[in-house]
Amino acid sequence: MNEWEMHRRDAEDADKADSPVIEGIDIYKSYPFKGGSLPVLKGASLCVKEGEAVAVVGVSGAGKSTLLHLLAALDRPDKGQAILNGHDLGTLSDKELAEIRNKQIGLIFQFHHLLPEFTALENCLMPALISRKSPKAVRERAKELLGQVGLSHRLEHKPTELSCGEQQRVAIARALINNPGIILADEPTGNLDEGTSREIYELLLGLTRESGHSLLIVTHDRNLVKEVNRVVELSNGKTVELYTQHGHKLRF
Repeated sequence: MNEWEMHRRDAEDADKADSPVIEGIDIYKSYPFKGGSLPVLKGASLCVKEGEAVAVVGVSGAGKSTLLHLLAALDRPDKGQAILNGHDLGTLSDKELAEIRNKQIGLIFQFHHLLPEFTALENCLMPALISRKSPKAVRERAKELLGQVGLSHRLEHKPTELSCGEQQRVAIARALINNPGIILADEPTGNLDEGTSREIYELLLGLTRESGHSLLIVTHDRNLVKEVNRVVELSNGKTVELYTQHGHKLRF
């Protein structure tokens, strides 16, 4: 490889790193309320770049989950754009959005939403089976991921036989099973005690960084966002960037 080719490749890598994986542009969203409408988002904007971890903070009811759901193609904005890998989600059909959620986005919620009749292993591999991947390969991948979250000994246990923290670990593994470009986590530690919350948060951040996934995490707990690249606050329906990490921990 000559010098010119090396410079060109470096430039391409830099452009790729600066490209948003997911982006919300001037998003508005209201919901029906007492014969009228309740505005929740009033021009919120946000982007997450490749390999970046971004946290959205704000008081309860600020619209954090609403914003995440719109970016996750679970709902559509009244106005503005939600863009994933350069594609405007508002222009896609419901079927196309379902395929994007399955293959390109990993979702983690406060309540794990595991299927009670299935084991930890079966819950983990479900999204990959929906993608029609090889059952044998998927099973091995699920075992590997559950091992990474510390649940190799719990593969055949059903959700009712797992602690809340263990259930959320299964949910994290499930979110990673299809190797999505970005993980969207909505209050993933909100139903856990302080110690378990810290463990789950560090596990989620570590796994996404190790695999190169981007991460957007919504939380009201500012103590859990001191290791991310950027922190964005949602207030009065709009977003404001609070802090950027430059080789040191964020300070609040």
